[in-house]
Amino acid sequence: MSLNDLSEDLQELKELRKLAQRKCAQEILDIQIRKTSDALDRLKSQESQKGSVTEANTKLTKDSTAKVYTVTLRTYSWDQSDKFVKLYVTIPSLKPSDEENVKCVFSSRSASLIVSEVDGKNYELVINNLAKQIVPDKSFWKVKKDMVVMMLSKERLAQSWPAVTAEEVKIKEKNKPEDPDTSDPSAGMMGLMKKMYDEGDDKMKQLLNKTWYESQSKAATGAPGLGSLPDMNDI
Repeated sequence: MSLNDLSEDLQELKELRKLAQRKCAQEILDIQIRKTSDALDRLKSQESQKGSVTEANTKLTKDSTAKVYTVTLRTYSWDQSDKFVKLYVTIPSLKPSDEENVKCVFSSRSASLIVSEVDGKNYELVINNLAKQIVPDKSFWKVKKDMVVMMLSKERLAQSWPAVTAEEVKIKEKNKPEDPDTSDPSAGMMGLMKKMYDEGDDKMKQLLNKTWYESQSKAATGAPGLGSLPDMNDI
């Protein structure tokens, strides 16, 4: 029976109670009024509880469908052994039991990591153009506390990788200092002076010009100097 039906029954019983003249009829109606009133209160309480449960379920649904943000990872640490290049990727709040939320994809020259729903966030790391080739089928990953370790299986065992990506190798080669030419001591000095001049500030350049001028003056008088090196202004 609905709340509306019980409310109407209760109202009608109260109207009949007003019209009843005999004591027995009044007592019967009083009992029925109390029963109907109690039933109405219980039904109201049940409906109220249902409303609270519905509200809680709605809130839970909203919470479970809350937006999950994806964090693009760009940093990691690494080392290597004869067989593997090991990438150590930090994932805050990650637990070993979250293994099903972690997936890696390997190709011969790339590696990617996807971590889903860890503390309300997704994580993604993509590394393309590896420095050397790897064996995808022999590569794997390990899930640890706050970290994923990506194990890249080297195609050529015992081959040392200078860096993880080919781009990093190029940068290292570009910044690698040239080997000095030991066959001509003055050429080595020239190279050092040129490097200091190119990389120095105005004060350093003035000091080098002064040193160069004094050296050339000594050479002109027959005193030992830096030899027949070109003018610093031509460097």
